[in-house]
Amino acid sequence: MPKISHGIAAYQGEIAALVSSFAIAITPYFFIHGYSQKCSPYVLNFWKGLISIILFIVLLVATQQQMFPEDSFRTYALLIASGFFGIGLGDTFYFQAFETLGPRWAVLLETITPSFTGIISYVYFSTTLTVLQWIGMIITGLGIYLVAHISEQQNIEQQELEIKQKQQDLSDQQITQKDQQVDQYKTRLDEELQTQDQIVFKHQNLSKTNIIADEKLLQDKTCQIELINTGNKYSKEFLLGILKGLGFAFCQAFGMVFAHDAAISGKFTPLETTFLRVLTGQLYVTLIMIFTCDRLHWPSKNSEESLYYLGGIASCSILGIWAQQTSLKFIRPEVAQTIIATSPLFSLFIGCLREDTIHKKDILGSLISIIGVSMVIWL
Repeated sequence: MPKISHGIAAYQGEIAALVSSFAIAITPYFFIHGYSQKCSPYVLNFWKGLISIILFIVLLVATQQQMFPEDSFRTYALLIASGFFGIGLGDTFYFQAFETLGPRWAVLLETITPSFTGIISYVYFSTTLTVLQWIGMIITGLGIYLVAHISEQQNIEQQELEIKQKQQDLSDQQITQKDQQVDQYKTRLDEELQTQDQIVFKHQNLSKTNIIADEKLLQDKTCQIELINTGNKYSKEFLLGILKGLGFAFCQAFGMVFAHDAAISGKFTPLETTFLRVLTGQLYVTLIMIFTCDRLHWPSKNSEESLYYLGGIASCSILGIWAQQTSLKFIRPEVAQTIIATSPLFSLFIGCLREDTIHKKDILGSLISIIGVSMVIWL
């Protein structure tokens, strides 16, 4: 419905959602440079949650807010459930999808979260958006898909080009090796034409050379088979990554609905609700690590990677979730999630700053998303 009041204060929920969207867009660029050591998503989520809790405690003390304010059991239950689904389980799925699919696909899968949120919100609150707002949500998702899909297609084409170049380099290397074998054979032939025994030795050596060549051909075929098997394995991993991304979207939708209910019915401030949600998610991850006996270690190898990792935590948990909770206090969860899902547009803007190639379809997708978001907010 259109807003009756005027001024920036009337749109503070939408502005907060945009801030959260920007934070989500820049987070992958921090995390992709933030750790190089192999570790499970639970370890990454554990450190993210632990550091976030410490920072939130500092912020709560500095702003004279309470960690556990007085409120009803229902409000606490909603926030705990929101933290379990949206942060504990959801973020774990996100890290798994991120490692399998990469940052582009991880962001792309977030575009379906508004639809999940809208459906769950309708069942939970028995109210829904207008028809035009639903159309705007779909239009927004279409625009985001165009932006993220084009970027992913560029990555695939670049990978295919690299594979072809490697295959060409391998063929050139094989030809060079065969030429070297022929030259070596000719040299030995000139030196061993003195006696019959030497000729016999020459033929024996030729047979050995043929055997070596056959073995080399067999190794090349084996490499090709392994390459095919690797492709099949990648396809399975890709599908599994898609399922994990869908799991993230589903958990995120539940978390948004529960958090919105707690925000409009309880006495918590956005910072206090963010702290409790992160704390609940951290307890979940800690219990999982205890049962799975996952080895705990710092994911970054050096101080530079550690700074990137801490930057990712600050953008994701401190700025992203806090702004998200602020938006849920003022607007419906599906509206907030639709705006937050526009993070690929911010990724496109970051790409412009990095002087990446921008195509016409990127601009078209951005314009479509802006139209869709405008319909969700104002219609």
